[in-house]
Formats: sequence, structure tokens, C-alpha cells
Amino acid sequence: EWDDWILCTGKVVDIFVSGGITQDLARGIYAASVANAAASTNNGGYLLSPYFDEGIGSIRFWYRNGFTGNEDDMGPSRSVAFRLQISADAVTWQTLEEVTNITTMSYAEFTRFYYIQTSMFVRIQHAGGSTNRLLLDDIYVAPPERTTRFMDFNAWPEDGTNLGSHMFLDWVVQT
Repeated sequence: EWDDWILCTGKVVDIFVSGGITQDLARGIYAASVANAAASTNNGGYLLSPYFDEGIGSIRFWYRNGFTGNEDDMGPSRSVAFRLQISADAVTWQTLEEVTNITTMSYAEFTRFYYIQTSMFVRIQHAGGSTNRLLLDDIYVAPPERTTRFMDFNAWPEDGTNLGSHMFLDWVVQT
């Protein structure tokens, strides 16, 4: 537990050393290394936020496959997955997003805009795929705002790739 964040069935990591080779596991100093939920009998394998009284706005973090070159990890080709969930009571969870088939050894960014005005917890849960760990870093949960102030275009609808005028989350692209 750190600053009211809870890492269940996981650990905080920085580097992995094997055979004289050092591998950075964090984008900065440390990252959360989350074990597969099936590895725990208490529904473990997650990172749980503090209770956000004001609700949930944009959620942004970085993730990658936690393969370390360890023989037991079975290689980065063994994908991992995660679920982004919310709950008002930390008992009953609603899945907002699920990302599967994570094989990359480089961090990928996850950014979503929500406008949830109800007090909530946020949980990022290892959703299986393999016994490899899920690495999470630089997590940011903003309070709700009517309009997103950040746009990375990753969630933009497919039709927005065609020429024309397109609107998504109050952003307009004219091509």
C-alpha cells in the first residue's frame, strides 16, 4: 500500500538482472509488477486506487508485458491482458475496458476519457493470458471534466480516418 493505492499479488520493480544483463522494467524509477489473478485465491493480481470522491475523468497509464527473460516466464510471445474496472464499494466491479494480447516489451500508453460524477474506486486487474506479469507505470486519474483536454486519437472511430469533417468527444478534425 502506498498513498492509499493497493497493489495486490504484485510488487514494485525497477530492474531485472540475469546473466550479467540488466533490463529496465520501469519507465522512471519504479513500476508496478502485477501477477496473474489466477495465481491468487483472493481475486488478486490488481492495482487498486484510492476512493475518488469527485468521480472519474480521464484515465492514463503505461503498460507492457512483464517478461524478464526468466525461463519460468515462457517468453514475451505469451501474452498478458488487463481489465480497467470501477466500483462504488470495491466489492462489485464494472469493466470499462479490456486490453488483450499484450506481448510488447516496450511500454504502450492507455488513455481513455470518462465523465463519471459518482464517487468510485479504479482497479487495473491482470486478466490472464499467461503467467507473465503485467507492468504498469505512471498512472493518472483525473477528476471528471465535461470535455477532454487531452486527445491522442487512439480511441477515435474508424470513420475519422476518411477525408471530411469528423467530430469525437467535442474535438473536430477537418481533412
